[in-house]
Amino acid sequence: MNEIIHMDYQKMQDMADRFTQGAQQLDDLRRAILNIAQTYENGALLGNAGGTFSNDLRCRLAPAIDRLEDKFHELHNDIIAAMMDMRRSEGDAGARFGG
Repeated sequence: MNEIIHMDYQKMQDMADRFTQGAQQLDDLRRAILNIAQTYENGALLGNAGGTFSNDLRCRLAPAIDRLEDKFHELHNDIIAAMMDMRRSEGDAGARFGG
């Protein structure tokens, strides 16, 4: 079964770039959350509620954002790898047919 596969490299690069930008925004968000947690720990929100909230920001939310940021980097890398594979395949096919 012969299928024609076409890839718009510019759109793929744009998508990869967006994942990189998204990862940076997630990193900025994680840093802001950790700063908020620090503010609460320094007395902005006292008592058990403040400690619990600060702990949840540090131990639950920040790591979840880290995992999402890692996934964005992974998707960026997957797109770049797919583009490289496609270019390699196009080169191999062209070489077989004299092009």
